[in-house]
Amino acid sequence: MLMASRPFTKTLRSLVRHGARKSLVSLPFDSSLWQTLVLDLLPFDANTAIRGFLNGQFPQADDYGKIGWHAPAKRGVLPIENFHVSKNLRRLVNQDKFEVRIDTAFEEVIRNCSNRQETWLNESIIKVYRELNARGIAHSIEVWQAEKLVGGLYGVAFGGYFQGESQFSLISNGSKVALVQTLRLLKAHGFQLHDTQHISAHLEKFGGFEMQREEFNARLIEAVVNGASFPEPGLLDNTQLEW
Repeated sequence: MLMASRPFTKTLRSLVRHGARKSLVSLPFDSSLWQTLVLDLLPFDANTAIRGFLNGQFPQADDYGKIGWHAPAKRGVLPIENFHVSKNLRRLVNQDKFEVRIDTAFEEVIRNCSNRQETWLNESIIKVYRELNARGIAHSIEVWQAEKLVGGLYGVAFGGYFQGESQFSLISNGSKVALVQTLRLLKAHGFQLHDTQHISAHLEKFGGFEMQREEFNARLIEAVVNGASFPEPGLLDNTQLEW
């Protein structure tokens, strides 16, 4: 069997990737399987990640380190206007025992999120998200106590759309405080859609629910073109956030 030369193989691969990029931009939102196939052909970098997010997809690494794209038929969503918070948790947040900061320790947050027995994060994903953070697309919400990072979460934002990726906690309620403050922050800045990818019993306590992919994609488009913007890095002023 004849083997293709390296230059030819490289050219062919380049053409396939170019075609994949062109196809992805014009794909209809109801072709999730085709979107996934196209994304899998592209190199996993910041630009591919942006295309994936804007097409309702998110990346995860499997146990072998292969990064795949996902668009569940049912998507986890948290309400922004009417999220649920227990009285005890609300009291804890109002006591100001913690300092909440934005984008001051992004890499530390994402590495804490990956520091667990089972994770979909690997070095390739962390590298891409670090670049997205540098571009002002990926963000961390951090919970600090006595100048130590004790909890937090990270996600990506486009217009009025925020996709929460993962969270961690080194003390009791650390991640819950981060989630509550994120919801209040999104509400204060006019965000329309808080995507959690999947739903869990933990998220259901905050009012989380599942949304059909078709409705989610329509809501995604509306939110992305919304004029909302994520706040600048620094200390989050709790007194400026409503419940």
